Amino acid sequence: MRVLLVAPSYPPESTRPAARVAEALATELVGAGETVAVATRRPGPAPPTPRTYIEGREGVSVHWLAGGGWRLARPSAPDRELDRLFEASVADFRPDLVHVLDLEEGSPEAMSVARRWGARTVADVEGLQPLPAGLEHAIYPSAEAAAHGARATAGGVQAHVVPGCALLDPAVASVGPKMTPEERGSLQVAAIGEVEPPDGLEAVLDSLRLAGLGRVELTVLGRVVDDRRARSLRVAAEAIPGLRLGLFGSFEPRELAGLLADVDCVLVPSEPSRSASVDTLHALACGAPVAGARVDGLPDSATSPSDVLSFDPRSPAELAGLLGRIGTDRVFLEELRAAARGARVLRPTEHARAVREVYTRALAAGP
Repeated sequence: MRVLLVAPSYPPESTRPAARVAEALATELVGAGETVAVATRRPGPAPPTPRTYIEGREGVSVHWLAGGGWRLARPSAPDRELDRLFEASVADFRPDLVHVLDLEEGSPEAMSVARRWGARTVADVEGLQPLPAGLEHAIYPSAEAAAHGARATAGGVQAHVVPGCALLDPAVASVGPKMTPEERGSLQVAAIGEVEPPDGLEAVLDSLRLAGLGRVELTVLGRVVDDRRARSLRVAAEAIPGLRLGLFGSFEPRELAGLLADVDCVLVPSEPSRSASVDTLHALACGAPVAGARVDGLPDSATSPSDVLSFDPRSPAELAGLLGRIGTDRVFLEELRAAARGARVLRPTEHARAVREVYTRALAAGP
């Protein structure tokens, strides 16, 4: 089959974990005998006239769309130009199926364009955003999310559950002794995400200030996009007794096993998104308990799998209480670590196999 993947970013222009996962899926599909193209934005200065650059990478035809950026809110002239370029890529590649990997960062017109050219449509649904017109098959990361999606969506979209992909082996990454905060003499916390508003890191610092946990080491793993933001975080951290803040910067997924080897809890404080979901899966693959910010006004079961804790980013007291319990309740911490080790996370080959099954069903369903 001919598959067109739509990704907001792609290597080598982006090294974000979500881009790496998109590359892994494309590579696995090619290895399984499929013909694959990727449509993605080209970062950097925009050319005077929006255009598409096509490059072959390890059997994948990558269509770099240059000249703007897609956002669901406030469509602009550059967005419309990118939609035109995307349709030209669809017309050139003539896919049997178009798979949008990130609805929030992608064009709202992608599904309609694909349907106009007779392609079946699939999208990964990570959050609780409205589903676009033209979408036929939605892939959810958990049964909880799929159940909520079915209640919130009008009929006509078929739901499928495919656990997410991690680019490291869970069986290896989660091996190793773990100390408790009491044995170590400090609470070790990591926060994953790019340092750029709204990254949710103020809520984390407010919670640590309120919790008063003594010695705490907070390491932020993610690219520092905004240097002023980084400076303000350092100033705020210095005012919290016992807290030591480290900004690690960009990382490769394979580095996480070492970076999280002795971490008591991983926080994903940004709003639910494709990137946040990938970060969560990699932390779980390392056997680290994860707590993520939940969507405003919605229950935990609608936004998080059962092996992920959640907190209201507007309530520092809630996260302070959770971190306080992790820091002082050994039994609770061991239960969280066991749940993380037992989380279902797929390797790239397993993930691609499950996704191909969705493709097969979508094509068998016909027009």
